[in-house]
Amino acid sequence: MAGIYPPKTIATIGNDLSSFRDNGPGNGLRDGFCEGSFYQTDDGVIHMLLRNGEKEIPHRLWLTESRDDGSTWSPPVPTGFSDAGSKFHFGRLPDGRFYYVGNPLVKRTPLVLSLSRDGVHFDQHFILAEAHRDLPRGSDEFGYPAYPHSIVHDGQLYVIVSRDKNKIEVLRVALSEL
Repeated sequence: MAGIYPPKTIATIGNDLSSFRDNGPGNGLRDGFCEGSFYQTDDGVIHMLLRNGEKEIPHRLWLTESRDDGSTWSPPVPTGFSDAGSKFHFGRLPDGRFYYVGNPLVKRTPLVLSLSRDGVHFDQHFILAEAHRDLPRGSDEFGYPAYPHSIVHDGQLYVIVSRDKNKIEVLRVALSEL
């Protein structure tokens, strides 16, 4: 929020859906934004992708960029990245490639790992996890691998996700397999 909302309004933005949806348009933005994840490319640009309030262009991540180490940010614009309205995470692998972990489909399944050599074109995609298939009938809103966070450690990419909104699952991918 600190990058795209004026400093005078930060104190009025709460950690709730209506707060960020209302504050975007109230601050001259096309939509409300939250849950950013960012990475920096070799040209020094910080790319922060954001979840939007789904008022204008639903199910897309939006992009804001900083060319001055985060002091100022460009107005958010929609990207080609689809989004299920769930948290997502970006990072960089030791070999220099950039990665995205998230739910690109509206139903929050599957959980996907996407790779990019330049931080702009994500053109390799791997399914990391899908919804559990053994859930009782009528529970289709649970069991999805959502709200990922990730870390690279000892030659592995660890992805931590929420399952059933009250369970945590850790997925591990050997970097040598990518």
